[in-house]
Amino acid sequence: MVSTTVSTTVSTTVATTKPPAPEASSTSVATGPAGESIQDLVADGSLEVDAVSPEGGISGTIVEVMLTNRSDEDLDAVIPCGLVFEPVPGVQEQRMMVIQPAAATVRPGASVTLRPFVACIDSDEEPASAGAVYLPASVADGDLLTFAQCLCRRDLGSELDPMTGGMDLQFAIWAVVDGDLQTWSGDPGDLAGALGDLTGESLDIDAEDLKELQGTNLDQIMAAMQTFMEQFGPGVRRWLDECGIDLAK
Repeated sequence: MVSTTVSTTVSTTVATTKPPAPEASSTSVATGPAGESIQDLVADGSLEVDAVSPEGGISGTIVEVMLTNRSDEDLDAVIPCGLVFEPVPGVQEQRMMVIQPAAATVRPGASVTLRPFVACIDSDEEPASAGAVYLPASVADGDLLTFAQCLCRRDLGSELDPMTGGMDLQFAIWAVVDGDLQTWSGDPGDLAGALGDLTGESLDIDAEDLKELQGTNLDQIMAAMQTFMEQFGPGVRRWLDECGIDLAK
């Protein structure tokens, strides 16, 4: 049960976040749902966001958003792409960004629970944990918003590579947030950075260090990491290229 204080905070916060209208894209294969964003509906007092509850994980339909209609009319509510959920203060977990929208018609006085497709966006923090309390915090901007709007118009259900479990897309999102394509596309010179992000530890390893590590357990770990990252490199670049994201600019 989420307290009234948290519920009020959620609705107050979401009312202040409004995403720009998405631009047309040649990669568009799906249209967004009709309706009004939950930000606008909360702002005019007709909708309340009762809770944002992750189930644990890095990406997918891993968060439930409970909405209640406080008006006397039907509301067509949309959780838009680019909206970012963040944990309450004091919880060191990744923020989550909506990359596939969710929508529903909410009857007067009724509540609904929606499950937008989200992805974690902070590679150096722990994944969202089950039972944590999150708030709608902001709308992404810059390349991250452009990427979210592009993904919003894709059919991720059919496009995600089952061989990678969607991790190539997740790595692409982290690459955009970090502004670092090399680390997340399998560049051998940046494996220490990627391993550090994935483990939450700082690894200060340069080329000379790697020579000294040859034959050690850490050398084997780095070699395995190289193989692991190289599996996703082509997919990472494909997602960025198809959405017009150039991290080299």
